[in-house]
Parts: sequence; C-alpha cells; structure tokens
Amino acid sequence: MMNYNELDGYKLFFEKVFPNMSDTDILNELWNFANTSLHKIEYPKAGEAWKDLKQSIDERSKGINKRGNTVYVRTFGNKKDRESEELLRCFYKHVYGIDFIKIDNSNNQKPTSVLQKYTDYSKKNSNKKKKLVNYQISHIFGKTLNYYAFAAPWNVVYLPQILDPFTGHESKGFLTREFTKKLQKMMLENYKDMIVEYNKKMESIFTDKIKSFKFQKEALITKFGKDRVEKFFDEIDKNFSKIELPKEEL
Repeated sequence: MMNYNELDGYKLFFEKVFPNMSDTDILNELWNFANTSLHKIEYPKAGEAWKDLKQSIDERSKGINKRGNTVYVRTFGNKKDRESEELLRCFYKHVYGIDFIKIDNSNNQKPTSVLQKYTDYSKKNSNKKKKLVNYQISHIFGKTLNYYAFAAPWNVVYLPQILDPFTGHESKGFLTREFTKKLQKMMLENYKDMIVEYNKKMESIFTDKIKSFKFQKEALITKFGKDRVEKFFDEIDKNFSKIELPKEEL
C-alpha cells in the first residue's frame, strides 16, 4: 500500500531523472541491469565451493586443523568491540564444545577470496581473471554471523556498487524491498538444493542449541551486559534461521 505521507529519497531522485517512468518501470530497469552485470558462482564450481565449505566446517568442528580449512564469520556488532566478538565465540563454543571460528577482519576477505577462486573475476589485478572496478561483495540473504552462509556460493555475489542502495542493508521503501526480493528469488532458483541442505543443517545443528544458549541469559548478561546480550539473541535468531523457500519447494 502506498504511503502518501512518506518521502522516499530514491524515488524522488528517479522522478527527477526519469519523470515519465513508473516505480515498476524503474524497478524493472534496475533489475535488468543487475541481472546482466552481477557475477555469481556458476555450476559446477558452485557445487565445489559448497562442498569445500562444508568440509572445512566438519573438520574444524572435530578439531582437525590444517591449512585451507579455516572457518570464517563476520563479527557481531562493532568489529573493534572485543566483548561482542567474545560473545559470538561463546555461542559457537556452546554449540560445538570448542572454539574454532575465525573473525574476518575486513568483513569480506573470505567471501572475496571465494568469489575470486570460483569465478572468472577479481577485484585485484590478475593475469587470469577479469578485473572488476566499482563492484562490491553482497550477501543476498545476510546471515554473516553464520559460517554456513558467510562465504556460501548461494549467498555471495559481485554486485556493482551503484546498486548497493537497493540491497536493503541501509535503505527501505518499495524499490529496496522489491529489488531485494528479485535478488533472493534468483539465488533460490539457482541454488535450491544447497539452500534446502542449509535449512536442514540449521534445524539439526542449531535449533535446540540456540534455545539452550538462551537459558543462560542471566549469566550472559552479568558477563556481557543486558543490551549486548538481548541484541545478540535477536541476531542469532536472524542469522541461524531457515531461508523461506517457494511454496512448491517446501
């Protein structure tokens, strides 16, 4: 439903630049550009990337440490906030009994390396890859605290930076909402089997562990503070939830 008391900065811009285009027309043009300019990990390399990620998690969770199987996630909250990082580590240790995650210091180093390895593109100069300029790494479903999603081939793409305002990270409104839906629909259609497997892992590994972790709320508040713990509980619900599939795929 249209909110006539709302001023959307993006819509105002497009109305000025393209006065004869409707919101739907603008959305379609944005999507046409995105669909032809973004770069994702294609099959069969996507299958290899997903297999490698799962193997690294399995090995690390069993205490098998070797070169190349480090498991990365993005930190919770401000990356300079050591207590928030410790809280995230505390959660993973509760799930597995050991601390084996590594925080991605740049927030995108691992997803960047995965995209570079399994696509024909790179953000750096390379003799073997096409260099991308004014592109960024985008997480289509978010879930950057979740090691099954942070660098997963079904969740990361190279996206032109000019499209960033429409990916939903820091913006709202019709264009952001509908553009994000289109991105997620594309990934769901391309990587259905992987996402189904991801959903099963969330249920089998994390559902009960999240509940038991939350039973420790008072002790966690004593150690980390009420605001931080309550915010973290909200984040783990978002980051370790299942991804909704189209009705016919349920």
